[in-house]
Amino acid sequence: MEFVKSIKEFLFPQKYICLFCKDNIAIDNDYICASCRGLVEFANREIDLNLPNLEKVYYSVLYNRFIREKIHSFKFEGKSYLYKPFGEILLSTIMDKGLDKRIDAIIYVPIHRRKEAFRGYNQSQLLGEYVSKELNIPNFKKTSF
Repeated sequence: MEFVKSIKEFLFPQKYICLFCKDNIAIDNDYICASCRGLVEFANREIDLNLPNLEKVYYSVLYNRFIREKIHSFKFEGKSYLYKPFGEILLSTIMDKGLDKRIDAIIYVPIHRRKEAFRGYNQSQLLGEYVSKELNIPNFKKTSF
């Protein structure tokens, strides 16, 4: 099994490719090279809402041109692999804010079945599954509105 994994890594060296720019650059485990990291404006902030069912919301990055283009590529240009760097960005905020011990489950919002069929994937599902796997917590799908 380890042999098959090493062959796959040789043929598809995803570990050392920045998934934002596709450059074959030595990177950390978050799939983002130093050049692209410089274009991401990390925030890791929280906003107190004090609503009955929603205490706080968190955001990881500022919505700049680079992030807007990458989100558009992720949602509308078939670049489903971008769930990994976006998932790592979410995980960094979760860890930075100490939320990993407070999360009981991940619930992602489904998209309409026609949109998912056209797109080929649900970007929220990919992110939710990645984060839940990395944090080793359950992942659920909201089935109705």
